Amino acid sequence: MDEMGMGSFGRYGYEGRIVKNPIDPDYFCGGSSAGSAASVKAYQALGSLGTDTGGSVNYPAHCCGLFSMKPSFGRVSRFGQILYSSSNETTGPLAHSATDIHTLFDTIQGNDSNDSNCIDFSKISKIRYMDRVVRRELDAPGILEGLRVGILDEFNIEELDPRNRNI
Repeated sequence: MDEMGMGSFGRYGYEGRIVKNPIDPDYFCGGSSAGSAASVKAYQALGSLGTDTGGSVNYPAHCCGLFSMKPSFGRVSRFGQILYSSSNETTGPLAHSATDIHTLFDTIQGNDSNDSNCIDFSKISKIRYMDRVVRRELDAPGILEGLRVGILDEFNIEELDPRNRNI
């Protein structure tokens, strides 16, 4: 990871290059949770957690070809974290499939008396029902067929892999 979670590439630290992308070592692994993403993509772990203030879970997952999730505020305890932005900070899972993401999320979500902002959503049956519906829908064949993704100009940086660029 970038030192103190402050970085966008996971590429350089005080001692030099710190995380190599398992897909292609010439590419970076993305934000501060780069180590989590690289370890999962290299099959050193089945899944991992990252802390996210402004994209530090989803961005490394994207750079390494993984699934990720930034949970809604209050779904996962932040106890023990150094919070850069209290109202934005969450912990989220990274994994090889949407099913693995939901398995990890089910394990880490829930009430924690050490985090006053953490809510026990398991008592709300509608949320549990929706989790099952989302799981079933994500696993359906062709669910992403026809999906289009755009890149905002301010994110069209030099280091962006040309395969992700639509110019």
